[in-house]
Amino acid sequence: MSQWQIKRQDTYSVEPGVPGVENVYEILRTESPTSRNLRWRLARVDIAMPFVFPTRGGCQHILSALEGRIALTIDEREAAPLAPWEIGRFSGDSRVACHPADGPVRGLSLCYDPRHYGARLQWSTIRPDAPPVRCHASTIILFCALGEVTLIPLGSQEALTLHAGDSAVLVTPNPQTHSVTLLGGGHVGVFELTAFQ
Repeated sequence: MSQWQIKRQDTYSVEPGVPGVENVYEILRTESPTSRNLRWRLARVDIAMPFVFPTRGGCQHILSALEGRIALTIDEREAAPLAPWEIGRFSGDSRVACHPADGPVRGLSLCYDPRHYGARLQWSTIRPDAPPVRCHASTIILFCALGEVTLIPLGSQEALTLHAGDSAVLVTPNPQTHSVTLLGGGHVGVFELTAFQ
């Protein structure tokens, strides 16, 4: 059975930001086997001032707010601000300006190359009556945004605990279906990345 790996938030790589971004905490990334071309990258960003997303030709972005509201202008057209747990998507070829709508904000950003991966994000509120989370992907990342959550993979006796800001990661050679019971209370982002063969 493939093993889940826990990444605590104090182990995330701190990366240089762009003007307007206070901190970039890289949670995980994958590059091509033969070069340093980015295949996908998941990071938490702390946004204090307006900034422009770096252009990444051919890539796609998924952006979600964790705290505060994120205002976006995409190719000079204003988009509705993203409130916590709302999700925005845009092309890396677009000119995307971003600014906090109501003071400093925190967001979660996934950049991926759609020639090599499919990706999606869904948010799950953990409640006692919630069914197990069911995922189908080659890479699954559970990001605990709020609270404390216990993760129990289907068929396993092992329980793993995520605190706010932590992530659980499962990587398999091929896309597989996994069911995970989540106990406790909080809000969890479920990222599913599927590598194309």
